[in-house]
Amino acid sequence: MHPHDLELFKQALELPQGMILTTGPSGSGKTTTLYAAVQKLAARNLKVVTIEDPVEYQVDQVVQVAVNHKVGLDFEKALRAALRMDPDAILVGEIRDRETADIAVQASLTGHLLLSTLHTRGTVETLLRLVDMGCEPYLVKEVVSCAIAQRLVRLLCATCKEAYHPYAEDVEPFVSDTSSVHQLTFYRPKGCDDCSHTGYRGRTAISELMSNNDAIRAATQARLTAREIREVAVQSGMRSFSANAFDKVSQGLTGLEEVKPYLFS
Repeated sequence: MHPHDLELFKQALELPQGMILTTGPSGSGKTTTLYAAVQKLAARNLKVVTIEDPVEYQVDQVVQVAVNHKVGLDFEKALRAALRMDPDAILVGEIRDRETADIAVQASLTGHLLLSTLHTRGTVETLLRLVDMGCEPYLVKEVVSCAIAQRLVRLLCATCKEAYHPYAEDVEPFVSDTSSVHQLTFYRPKGCDDCSHTGYRGRTAISELMSNNDAIRAATQARLTAREIREVAVQSGMRSFSANAFDKVSQGLTGLEEVKPYLFS
């Protein structure tokens, strides 16, 4: 994560209650991000329970429950059972329906830190998705501490990546002023034995983190559109996905062709 976003994420994890939501397509690293948070919470000797389908990582000092639909143990019932244990934090693998969403919201209101994933396009849409599921806007605006949208992109091979100067049209999706584009140095894949001639080795996450504040709460309560809430969030200091993507391209970590398909802001 960008250092600015990482600090906001850590602050959200310090809160005694609220919801931390990650979103993105399948395979975008949502669960990995949440497990990093779970390990952080467990290191503070907090009582943490996870409810998953299936359990993807084994974590010491954490109670992990696997959903089993064959015996009627779904996310809703498992979450109700977990609340009877009075944990400090709960990880729910995914909020899929209104019943689970309602219980998750209530858990967040009653002194529990709840982490989960939603399948939406971006950070702002997580708020609207909960409202669409039937949760009241006045509750959603209070319980969501932060939302993180992320995508995985390939890392350029450090051995063979090739430097070049981009054209103005290359950076238009990222910056409004392209007058100094000739001063930029970007990198593109070339291919060598180290990367099996693909030009890439490894992956990294590019994310966008929206930390809830009074302006975003008011916009959510007013049922503004996703575009309008996004404008409010950016004006409040949110670093957009495109800004964070441009940083990693500028640092030579990945290429333009890797991030362009995932731009949603």
